[in-house]
Amino acid sequence: MASTDREDLPAAPNVIEDGGHRYSFAPRVYASRLPDIAEAQEVWAPVPLKDPGARIIFPDEIARAGFFDARPEFMANELPLGTASLCTFPNASLLHYPRIEGMMVNEVPYFVRETRGSPRVQPGNDMLRNMGKEWFVNLEKPFAGHLERAVVCYDSASRNYAHFMMIWLPRIILANTYMAGVAFVVPDLPSYAALGGASIRSELLYRLPDIMPLTQDNFYWHLGEGRWELEEANIVSVTPDRWLLIFHEEVQAAFTRIGGEALRRHAAIKGSKQGNDLPRRIYVSRQGAQRRRVLNQEELDPVLERHGFIHVKLETMDFFEQAALFARADAVIGLHGAGLANTLFNDGRATLVEIYPAGEAHPHFALCALSRGCRYIPVSSRKVSKHRDVLIDPVQVDRALSLIATSATT
Repeated sequence: MASTDREDLPAAPNVIEDGGHRYSFAPRVYASRLPDIAEAQEVWAPVPLKDPGARIIFPDEIARAGFFDARPEFMANELPLGTASLCTFPNASLLHYPRIEGMMVNEVPYFVRETRGSPRVQPGNDMLRNMGKEWFVNLEKPFAGHLERAVVCYDSASRNYAHFMMIWLPRIILANTYMAGVAFVVPDLPSYAALGGASIRSELLYRLPDIMPLTQDNFYWHLGEGRWELEEANIVSVTPDRWLLIFHEEVQAAFTRIGGEALRRHAAIKGSKQGNDLPRRIYVSRQGAQRRRVLNQEELDPVLERHGFIHVKLETMDFFEQAALFARADAVIGLHGAGLANTLFNDGRATLVEIYPAGEAHPHFALCALSRGCRYIPVSSRKVSKHRDVLIDPVQVDRALSLIATSATT
């Protein structure tokens, strides 16, 4: 690596004190630019996605203009998918505490940018402090233990189901493809449950060997709370956007396998063949959620019923139940939420209708749909509370759902 690749790294860190502990400033640096990087093996350099807007359908020109104004990247002739590299570096500290799990620093210390996620300092955390956007680490805290060699594929945002599906699992798949005989670390933090919210439960993480079996003598290793010493740390680094990993062919194959396995289990339990008893048109309800709820559901229900949609509550369903449901769906509609990431289990037959609060047209679930060859219809709604609850125009939804039969044949 040329010296100019690192010449703009931040200066040496300073120190702050809080609660009797000393915290060293740790600038955020991408793994490939760490001074002590041992290896940066490129494992994915895909061709751009051609004409990404071709499978996006709009109820009207106003919807088209609003969506493309917010997400102009889908208007381009090509959507760059970036590159993925497997980065190896020595002598890392892995931090494990609710809302900072997966964060890593090297000896300098520099925070490894790819492991940051969306950290929050919770009560009892004596490993980390922040001042605005700057972060400080307690390097005097004793290590809880030592690992000679490990892969870390998660970060502090990975408890969100969409992050789990679109970032954590794809990182596991890629690392497992190119590494052998390595521990894949999984956070074991029972105290996380007390924080509440929409986070995935720890039980799901214990099922990773069932959901995503490892090969080549790789294995999962659960680590509890504390600061852990990694003699050799490995991460999957993606530029420019980690959400694009779902387009990798190995990742696509893995989601197809999970969808097929989910249908096999469903058939064994229910006695149905290939999920023929599953509803083909599903509405993902958020009425039990703490935020981003539909406040005029009674106006929306007649439209959904007329178009043959069945209400489902994903929070009441097992992981493989959700996978089977989405694998066989012909159409899915729902307000923006992590459960729409289950579109990754579909075989390309479905149309995904995503309702999003006005001004919040995020690309994540459009990417899920496009990666699987599905069609995507965005519908804007009116945000009416600080909890991002919305009012949905039933006429606009009716117009969008009327497009599904037409779009399925194009």
